[in-house]
Amino acid sequence: MLIRKEHQGTCIATSARTDAPVVRILGVYREALNPSISFESSDGYSESITSNMWRSLDEQTANWRPATEEETANFLRRYTPPPQNWF
Repeated sequence: MLIRKEHQGTCIATSARTDAPVVRILGVYREALNPSISFESSDGYSESITSNMWRSLDEQTANWRPATEEETANFLRRYTPPPQNWF
């Protein structure tokens, strides 16, 4: 699947399997010096993948697919926002 800016805020399953982990896309930065995609899991943990000399973003996300309505509802039900660290 080709992840684009339109996918920001949507849930994506990270595999073609039916029990695949589901993440929410936070940002898609394809025009930057280091193209990357940032996403978060249902426990609020965020991570990103970056294009590198061995694999492009499209190759790294080739088996990602849109989450079904049931998977999206399950993600939103379990979602807890990340802790805010205020000093």
